[in-house]
Amino acid sequence: RDSDIPATTTSTHNSWDADSTFTVAADDFLSLDDTLLLGPRSSDGSLPVVDFMRLADGSDLIDAGIDASSAHGGSAPDVGCFERY
Repeated sequence: RDSDIPATTTSTHNSWDADSTFTVAADDFLSLDDTLLLGPRSSDGSLPVVDFMRLADGSDLIDAGIDASSAHGGSAPDVGCFERY
């Protein structure tokens, strides 16, 4: 609810904002198959790099975020789990 959001909070460029310039759909992602997350870890113990929730070419989520002083490729941060360089 809007009344629960402090006045000092900025809430823009989210998929749930009415002023959002993008829509989120399954074809925005390379894969939504969560079984990919069950794969073995890499030899150094890190999580495997898989296509789950990674943005697909042409997704309108690419460069759709707002710059919050974090590293990103492109003209703006991507919206989603991973930055697509």
